[in-house]
Amino acid sequence: MQKIILIIYLLFVITNSATTYSDQDLMILIERSQIRGDYQDVVNERSGALISNARLLTFYGDQFNNSPLRDAIYDIAAGSKGYVLAPLGMIRLDLLQEYEINTIVIWFYDLTVITYKFKVTLVYPDDSEEVVYTNSSAVGGIYRVTFNDSLVKSFLITDISGTQPLQVIKIQAFYAF
Repeated sequence: MQKIILIIYLLFVITNSATTYSDQDLMILIERSQIRGDYQDVVNERSGALISNARLLTFYGDQFNNSPLRDAIYDIAAGSKGYVLAPLGMIRLDLLQEYEINTIVIWFYDLTVITYKFKVTLVYPDDSEEVVYTNSSAVGGIYRVTFNDSLVKSFLITDISGTQPLQVIKIQAFYAF
């Protein structure tokens, strides 16, 4: 009987030690999670992100539907199609802090037939910029832009045609596995 209890105890100890993290490993995981925005949308209106060129944009819809950073992606008020229009062809989003992200999702206005020509540019903490995505024949809809893991302080969505203003319903940025 004592041998069986000893074997069960040893199996428990081996299993427990193989599935637990050291304190240092846990701290690394916690820091990584924080720098990645807890793996959630870092440009959500509740996360503190700002549209730094908001004064140059036109917001359509009621106060609950017009921000591309809102939580709700559907109409809150009946008949209110909320979106933002960038007449000068650029939307700049500044993050609350520097985050490590690898995915940006953009939902362009899709109730009309418009062809967008746009690029996505990341702005790094040292103010250097990198174009991570270019599309010259995008129609309205959802575009998922993936790139290498990058520590980013802001990013820009820019019209490269110079003739078509951007019309955006929703923008998200996060770290995806």
